Amino acid sequence: MDSAGRLQFAPDLSVAQGTLTIDDNVVAVAADLPPITYACAVARNTGTYVTGVAPALQLHWDLTSADWDSADWQQNVLQFTYQMQPQTIVGQTFYDFSVSFRDEQTGATWSPADGKFGCLIDQNSVFAMTLASGSPPLDNRLWLAGEAGKIVTVFPYQIALQLSATAIDLQGAALTVANAQYGVTLGVSGSTASPSINGYYAQGGSESNFGVHNGTLYVAGSPVMGSRLVGAKLSWQGLDAKAQQASGLPPAGTLLFDTTGERFTLTETGTGGGRIVDEAAEALIARGAVWGGM
Repeated sequence: MDSAGRLQFAPDLSVAQGTLTIDDNVVAVAADLPPITYACAVARNTGTYVTGVAPALQLHWDLTSADWDSADWQQNVLQFTYQMQPQTIVGQTFYDFSVSFRDEQTGATWSPADGKFGCLIDQNSVFAMTLASGSPPLDNRLWLAGEAGKIVTVFPYQIALQLSATAIDLQGAALTVANAQYGVTLGVSGSTASPSINGYYAQGGSESNFGVHNGTLYVAGSPVMGSRLVGAKLSWQGLDAKAQQASGLPPAGTLLFDTTGERFTLTETGTGGGRIVDEAAEALIARGAVWGGM
């Protein structure tokens, strides 16, 4: 099977257009920026604080502070998603944002309506969102045990998050409970699935293989339910004997990938492997060996 493709990106890299050729068939393709979802830990008493008066409040945090390091961080509490969509008006490009929040412990969700919030990413790669009117919905967490139940809500009036150079990680602060200096600030630390970790993989010297797509582990053409890619770390559990044989992976474990997504290490054993490429990858694609029905 002969295949080729070409994409031409816009100057701001937000959209692309091109063609895809498979054998003798040529189709037009277009691409845009997908939503980015971060799995976030949150904590009280991180040394975060707010200054100013609404609507000019400003959040502050210090990643090097003792309070930040010693806080009782609650892992995988908040799922935060944003998407940028370019709009061209009179020859100038502007960006519309959509955002959504999910409390992973209560199941409550919130997507602020268009016109009710403002977003920007500044020259220092700080993502900021401010609720312009109204209030976040109720998020009843008081029934949760321990420290989790002391976090009244994770739905913010305002957030300010420092994105890493690759935008894979973020750290910052959220203002909750009240849109004022007496509101409750929380520390936020999160990661999204690295887009570099995609494709077919195998451990060194193994004929077994597996796939990673959209942050999910695939074995023998099927997604592994509950598998999760956060940053460069892919975790799973519940592989049966057949799936273990097909993938070469243990029933549960964690793979730690390098920044390019080319190589990985199985943390439980220290064994390594890498991406399947070229003719070997084309052969897998042709027979749908990893995610043929996807």
